[in-house]
Order: sequence, then C-alpha cells, then structure tokens
Amino acid sequence: MEKTIDNLRKKHLDDFSCLYETVSYDLSKKYSLSELAKKHYLSEKKISRLFQIHTGMTFKKYYLKMRVDKAIELKKKNIYTDEEITEMVGYWDVRSLKRAIRRMEQYW
Repeated sequence: MEKTIDNLRKKHLDDFSCLYETVSYDLSKKYSLSELAKKHYLSEKKISRLFQIHTGMTFKKYYLKMRVDKAIELKKKNIYTDEEITEMVGYWDVRSLKRAIRRMEQYW
C-alpha cells in the first residue's frame, strides 16, 4: 500500500515537473490552461490543482510571476533594452510589461 502512495506522489510530481518545464522553457510564448491540457493529456482542472498544490498559486498568477521575475532578472543585468526584455518574456509592449510588474507588486 505504501509503495502505491509513493508512486502516486511521484506521478503527481512528474506531471507538475513536465508542466513547469514546458512553461519555463520559452517565456516569450503565451500558454493557456487549455493548451497545456492538450499538450500534456491532462484536464485543465488537474493542471490548476497541480499548480495550486506545488506553488500555492493559480496557474495564471504563477505564470505571470515567472515572466515578471525573469524580466526583472534580465533588467538587472543591464544587457538588454526594455523592448528586448519585453519580447523575451512574451509581452506586446513595454507598457504592458510595466503594468504586469505593478500587478505583481500588489500580490506581494
């Protein structure tokens, strides 16, 4: 019985790891729950539950945080322009990115 529970936990973590890898690989691409569900053969509900369990946030909030954190990290390096950073993290324009950063500051 204990092995079965451990296997379920491992499977649960494997699903989340695959999802995390997908969304963190290319932040310039926008992902939706339905797109991830199709790609990973999981339901949207299960994906939502996995993100809530493993991150304490909804998928949308976590994905926003991931993209904003990456933008801030790139900005601190002083290598890229604001426009380049905006494109690298998947926003349409600098203004949209700055708005997202302000939204994230409200969450934290």
